[in-house]
Amino acid sequence: MEDSYTNIDSYIITKKYSIDDIRSIETDINYKFNATYRHFLQKFGSGYFSIDYDIELPNGSSIDSFYTLETLRRLVIEYQENDIPKDYIPFATDGGGSFFCFKRRSEAIYYVDNSFHSIDFISKNFEKFLSLILQ
Repeated sequence: MEDSYTNIDSYIITKKYSIDDIRSIETDINYKFNATYRHFLQKFGSGYFSIDYDIELPNGSSIDSFYTLETLRRLVIEYQENDIPKDYIPFATDGGGSFFCFKRRSEAIYYVDNSFHSIDFISKNFEKFLSLILQ
């Protein structure tokens, strides 16, 4: 992952993770994150974007924050049957109750909009997703 993104200054880190933290969550949710997301968790971790950060993604959404691994685990284990389709792993939010997700058996990133009950393709992998939000 490139560490030279210009908008990373708008990102406020709340928690970084060790490889052991990451592996523990992967075991709990039965999903292995790709190398770029693992690196992101170790270097930048969970956090949120400052109020002046406003990048619109191709589907018209925008990102607010990256979940803590504890929240990610809770969303997958406790809430997935009701709110999030089972094939999706939520890792970030737009701040309005919708999710940015990995799709199981794929590296693709999707936006799961709970308001309109729709799912939109965002990027083919996490690295491309970062290039969209950290231009």
